[in-house]
Amino acid sequence: MTISQSHIDANTPLGANLIGSGVTFRTCAPEALEVHIAINNSQTKSNKIFEKSPDKLLNRGKQGDWVGFIEGIKEGDFYRFYIVGKGKEGFKRDPYARELEMDDYPSCDCIVRASNTHPWHDQAFQSI
Repeated sequence: MTISQSHIDANTPLGANLIGSGVTFRTCAPEALEVHIAINNSQTKSNKIFEKSPDKLLNRGKQGDWVGFIEGIKEGDFYRFYIVGKGKEGFKRDPYARELEMDDYPSCDCIVRASNTHPWHDQAFQSI
């Protein structure tokens, strides 16, 4: 797994977004010292133990965002961010994830999903 800046620009959306043959990742963590990505395919879900390494480190943007593109990630793969801060570190779910696996809630992973795989609507929303 190699993180590159392919497909990354100022308009890269937050969250995990399928593009071409991989996924762009972007999250906002302005106080973080490092943001790593923990990836698991749907058959080998095992990121409860995580080893930090430069090849899993997202690049820090100018506004405190962290971004990267990973070739070969596909819909259905599991992921979480591993955030290193001042004095503490640990897994964090993506607040922009389109789906969560619920087997191990609240220690669950996010699932890479295309933006068009869920029929989003607001017909049932009650306005105030």
